[in-house]
Amino acid sequence: MSLMARSLPQKAQLPAVSLLGNLFVLWFAPYAFAAMSISACLVYLISHAKSQKGHWVLFGVVYCISQFFLLRFLQEHSVDLGLGGSFSVLGVAYFTCRDVHYLVESYKGNVRKNIVTFWYYQSFLPVMIAGPINRYHEFEREIQRRSLDFDQISKGIERIIYGYAKVTVLGNYLIEHKIQSYLTQLPNQESILHSWLVSLADWAYLYAQFSGWSDVAIGFSLCIGIKISENFNRPLSSKSLVDFWKRWHISLSSWCKDYVFTPALLITRNLFIAISLSMVAMGLWHESSLYYIFWGIYHAIGITLCRLYMKKENDVVVYFRTQFWWSSFTRALTIFYLINASVFIGLFYDGLY
Repeated sequence: MSLMARSLPQKAQLPAVSLLGNLFVLWFAPYAFAAMSISACLVYLISHAKSQKGHWVLFGVVYCISQFFLLRFLQEHSVDLGLGGSFSVLGVAYFTCRDVHYLVESYKGNVRKNIVTFWYYQSFLPVMIAGPINRYHEFEREIQRRSLDFDQISKGIERIIYGYAKVTVLGNYLIEHKIQSYLTQLPNQESILHSWLVSLADWAYLYAQFSGWSDVAIGFSLCIGIKISENFNRPLSSKSLVDFWKRWHISLSSWCKDYVFTPALLITRNLFIAISLSMVAMGLWHESSLYYIFWGIYHAIGITLCRLYMKKENDVVVYFRTQFWWSSFTRALTIFYLINASVFIGLFYDGLY
């Protein structure tokens, strides 16, 4: 893709990448392409209507989210629409977030009307399938600054190789094929220690997959001359849960903060409710199930307790914070809380059925 784009005149490169993005989704997921096209047209018309009203923006947001859950339902239940072909919602989670972002920011007056840039933004292939969830104003700025830089191409290719190695060697081969396969052969698989090890391997696998594909997307973007934001920043070395969710899937975490947490906090004036809604939204973004609702609440409890602790300034808390071993302890406690998510939620969830 990058080589094809670079072989064209500079003015034709972005149209070619956007066209290729549309054709890619159309070929592999025609239903997702239809949904993406309809929602993109609706979002643009609402965002730039002469008499833009808040209720129309709200309608657009509700439509995008409803479409997201409908498409997820149709895919998860293998619904046959009688139109032939397999039902796939490739990239639906990402274009839904981009659409909501564009609607809200246009309502705030932070988006300039430009249908060509909007088309580039919606059909930028490197981020269409596996993110990151790039922001419109950042993408628009990168288009304006874009230049042919062969040093940047070199860095992009290096990032692609690094990300793909993360996915295939670290994720697929080492963690999934070796470590997870080994864990299935261990005795006492009902023990809590085994559950912890499985959960830790799952987190490591998710990190290798998500961060690896993000690296590939960032690398391809660099080869085209566009920088997109980082999506992971050594999350497994976080000192707290608050720190972890600033480092893990950064584009999704920041999206939930801006479009779920902040409005919920302004409306409810309740920190726990706002955090819970934000984390439940993040969970349902991954999978529409009751399990991920519990997952969101579990993490909301941990984040709320962590934020309350961080506000404490008494002598005992200050003393512990100054100890050299304290940061190591909080890192270990953060990982312990994370790996217990699937253990505790699994026990509770299974107990309901």
